[in-house]
Amino acid sequence: MGQSNKSSRKRYLLLVFTLGLIALVACIPFTKIDGTEFSPNAFQTRSFSYYRLPFIKLRVSRTTLTIPNQATELEILKHLSRPASEELWHPVALAPYDETKRYPAALLVDSLARRTPEGNHLWAAWSALHPNQAATLWPFIQSMAMYNLYLEIPEILQFVENYQGPDNQFKSDLHSFAYDLVNQRRDLYTHSPDWENLQAWLDPLIPPQKSNTR
Repeated sequence: MGQSNKSSRKRYLLLVFTLGLIALVACIPFTKIDGTEFSPNAFQTRSFSYYRLPFIKLRVSRTTLTIPNQATELEILKHLSRPASEELWHPVALAPYDETKRYPAALLVDSLARRTPEGNHLWAAWSALHPNQAATLWPFIQSMAMYNLYLEIPEILQFVENYQGPDNQFKSDLHSFAYDLVNQRRDLYTHSPDWENLQAWLDPLIPPQKSNTR
């Protein structure tokens, strides 16, 4: 009788172990998290991944990072600086399980990936045709990205794409448009821990006629 009980217990433990192993293997596809990040310092993207238990969201692995890839073309990169500040990485997309969540930085990454009907990179082609404006635009876009102002970037780029004014007026018109745009949404940013730095960057953009009425 005792021998029979021991055999039954062993079979039971083996069954539990087997079922647990099957459940673990079945869960593996649902534990991997993939994502993409964007660096406004260098206009680079990189991918990352890690494993996290579903439901309890407990990480069970280190984060694996890929080598950064350039997110844009030389015609844009040559106008950018490499800020000496700490390297920033802003989330672009996160894919837990079978769904993808996109973040504001995706707006810039998607804009940089736009193509002309001929298949060329739209903003690289624009920069080659408008080198003086490009020298103003891209450091400005880089600053916006450093301050996490991604939500306004598509509208800034649309303004630039349709701009018909002279080169010597482009900077003031760009700054005026950006100031109005960000100022309209000031309530979105005043609770940010970086608000004081953002305001210090934003205030010099105020055109003289607007600063007098402030």
